[in-house]
Amino acid sequence: MRPQLTASLALSLALGACASLNSGVLLTLRVEGPAQASVRVESGGAVRTVTVRGSETLTVDPGTYTLTPQPVDGWDTPGARQLGVTGGGEATFTYQSAAQATRAVLTVFVTGPASADVRVQGAGFDQTLPAVTASGRSLTLEPGTYTVTGVDALPWRAPTAQTVTLNARQTLDLTLNYGQAQP
Repeated sequence: MRPQLTASLALSLALGACASLNSGVLLTLRVEGPAQASVRVESGGAVRTVTVRGSETLTVDPGTYTLTPQPVDGWDTPGARQLGVTGGGEATFTYQSAAQATRAVLTVFVTGPASADVRVQGAGFDQTLPAVTASGRSLTLEPGTYTVTGVDALPWRAPTAQTVTLNARQTLDLTLNYGQAQP
C-alpha cells in the first residue's frame, strides 16, 4: 500500500437496521478528516442540514433520501447520492483534500448476495474489498484503468469482470449484478 501524502476525508453513512418505537430507522453519519462537515438530508420535500463532529445519529422514516455533502474549505466535495432507506445499509462519501485534486473516487456496489468480496486491480493498485454490499464501498485511486472482479458468493455467481477508466477528480459508481447459480 502506498503512503498517503495528504489526508482524505471519508464521510460514512451507516444505516442501522434497528427500528425505533415510531418505526423509524437509525441513520448514523460519520466524518473522518476535518473536525466537522455538514450533510444536507432531503426526503419528500423535507430538508435538513446536519453538522457532524465525529458521528451523528438520526432517526428517519423509511424512504428515499438525497444525501448531499456540503463544501468544506480546503476539500473537494463529493457528489450527492440517492439512497433508499428501508432497514439498513451503508454509503460512503469521500472528500479529497485540495492537494489530492488529481485523485479519483470509485464506489463499487453489489446486488444479489447480502455481501461479496470484490477485487480491484490496475495502475499499481491491487486490493480485495471484503464484504461489499448493495450500499457500496468507496476507494480513492490514482487516475487510470482498473479491472473490477467480483468473487462468487454461493449460491450467487459473480458477473463478468468490468474495466473502468478513471480521470482526475472523477467520481464513478459501478454496480456488480450477481446472478443465482443454476443447479
